Amino acid sequence: MPGGRSSRLIMAAAVALAFTGSGASAALERPKGQALQMQIEGVLNLEGFGSTSLAYQRSVSPTVAWRVEVSADASRSTEDEDYLYHDGSDVDQAYEDTIWDHKVSVACEWLRYSGEDVAFYCGGGPWFEYSSFRSVYRGIWQDNSDEWVDTVRSFGGGLRGCLGVQWTAREWLAVHAEYGAVARYSLILSDREQTVGSEQPEYSRASFDRRTFALESEGVRFGVSVYF
Repeated sequence: MPGGRSSRLIMAAAVALAFTGSGASAALERPKGQALQMQIEGVLNLEGFGSTSLAYQRSVSPTVAWRVEVSADASRSTEDEDYLYHDGSDVDQAYEDTIWDHKVSVACEWLRYSGEDVAFYCGGGPWFEYSSFRSVYRGIWQDNSDEWVDTVRSFGGGLRGCLGVQWTAREWLAVHAEYGAVARYSLILSDREQTVGSEQPEYSRASFDRRTFALESEGVRFGVSVYF
């Protein structure tokens, strides 16, 4: 999420300010216009709405809004170990395993609202996701060496739906709880390359694909919308 720690502190202060206004106030109209949405994790710990995502929403009429949500994740990890055994002859064993994992998804939804200071909403729209996984393993045992390269790519598409309630805290701030689910179809492509031996290495490769359909619940998310 852009802005890092300082942005989170500013947003936390803004949310706290919305709940610490003096005295009772009249019911507010539901904010319209443009908004950025973020998810509340724990006590005023703000992340992108959808953990690693950021959502942008724009009102197109008094009761209808359009929202686009982009989520991206990337990670890399390496594990390696070395062994030395003494059982009459020294035997060296070592391995290294490096893993790359990436995922990006986009959801575009139309939302319909009913109510003002407390509003119910529902909506849905297309959802797309691409993910890739790559593992490179290299091992040495005595005079032999092995290498495996596993690659998995997934292409997904479907429909996302949501149902939620929103409370207007200030003219520029709203708090909401939302339940979401995705009906998804995925194509998964897997590939393994293997090289065994040092002096006369043997190379092999295997590939396969599979298709899946699933209805997945995203559970309930709590968040804030900041209008501008």
